[in-house]
Amino acid sequence: MTGSVGPQEPRPPRRGPDQPKDWDVMRAKAAKLVAAGADVVEEFRQPPQGEWIVMEDPEGNEFCVV
Repeated sequence: MTGSVGPQEPRPPRRGPDQPKDWDVMRAKAAKLVAAGADVVEEFRQPPQGEWIVMEDPEGNEFCVV
């Protein structure tokens, strides 16, 4: 099979199902996790690096909501 691949059109950045589109959605997810027993450790809003919330589960394991 021969042929050439032409230039591809730029695509918008992909977001996974667990990557909210804005801060309010992210905080709503964090609130649900708090209701389930997690704690908020720290919130980060650092454009252009991004926004995320560091949380801790009841056993002390840290994780991020991004």
